[in-house]
Amino acid sequence: HPIQHASGSFSRRDFLRVSGIAALTVGGMTVLTACGPAAQSSDASASSATTTSAGSDTSSSDSLKLGDGKTLRVAMELAYPPFETKDDAGNPEGLAVDFIRDFGAAYGYDVQKVWDGNPDQTFLIGTSLVRETFENETSDTGRNIISAFGSWERNLTAKDVLTLSGRGTWTTGGIQNFHNFSGQAQYLHKLDNTQSLYASVGQSFVLPTFSQMYSREQAGGIRNIIGNPDLKPQKGLHYEAGWKKEETNRQYKVALFTEKIDDNISYSGTSGRWYAINEDFKNHGIEASIRGQEDNGFTWHAGLTWQDPKSKQTTEKTSAKRYWDRSYGRILLTGGVGYEKEKWTTALNFSYLADRVQSPLAAHSHSVKPYLLTSMTVKYSPNK
Repeated sequence: HPIQHASGSFSRRDFLRVSGIAALTVGGMTVLTACGPAAQSSDASASSATTTSAGSDTSSSDSLKLGDGKTLRVAMELAYPPFETKDDAGNPEGLAVDFIRDFGAAYGYDVQKVWDGNPDQTFLIGTSLVRETFENETSDTGRNIISAFGSWERNLTAKDVLTLSGRGTWTTGGIQNFHNFSGQAQYLHKLDNTQSLYASVGQSFVLPTFSQMYSREQAGGIRNIIGNPDLKPQKGLHYEAGWKKEETNRQYKVALFTEKIDDNISYSGTSGRWYAINEDFKNHGIEASIRGQEDNGFTWHAGLTWQDPKSKQTTEKTSAKRYWDRSYGRILLTGGVGYEKEKWTTALNFSYLADRVQSPLAAHSHSVKPYLLTSMTVKYSPNK
């Protein structure tokens, strides 16, 4: 069951619930990532703070502290317009840059660039603290999520860059407490000023959310999510290698990937009842994407992924599928267009998943129809 972006489109990493190394959350929203040439999605020890609800359940993240609480240091690659790029003078600009600046102004943070020791290497070090609470008729609990992370990027030669990252995560004050360390290594070789080859290997860690653990069935509900208090965190190992080309108004990417996740957090069920479960997961495939930015304010993107996701249940129940069975779909096509002018921003996105299967609890997966998800967003910024 794919995880959908607020924009309506989702990528391979979204619905496979894969996460990477360094990110921070504020009030349940991911606002800071250490971007890199082959970066994974945000580490779930942070993204698990996302506020979720089921019926009358409530979940919240109460506080965050970064370093001295007043300085917000941000690392961005500035190579992904319209989100992270540079203006003609070489200064940072883009949607993500504007968001960080607005966030700092609203909450009193002094936004600075990442600390760099010398021209050949860059360091990023930080900590985060998130407080989560959850209440419903049967559960009243909370926990603290403490994280410390660091990243070191080194220019080995004029064309070769090595990046090493790590993140430690601890929880305290909960009914169950967890701890984990995740690492990642990335290598990039520049073919010329616009093209590069890269390879990365990284670990991921995803905490189960309170809703996944403690949600209960709602009377009369159409799609009820029933929690599992014994859910384990999911831990994965991910490999990726590919080619990128970045021109002024175009970005191209082709990548091969393979991944294996133990205790992947998923849902299974029928008749409107969905049970949170752990299952082992693996996938491999190839993806290609292109993004464009036009001079008239239009942006667009398209992507195609072929993959072979499979899962295997880890429960000891006699009816459980202890063999690898197909999951999700093999063909994912995404695309969209956007337009920005003055105070208005609009976007239309779609995601098409084909060669799909459904995976019953105690039977082989079977083919189902493809589906198409579309969404349109319109944003007006009166103070822009």
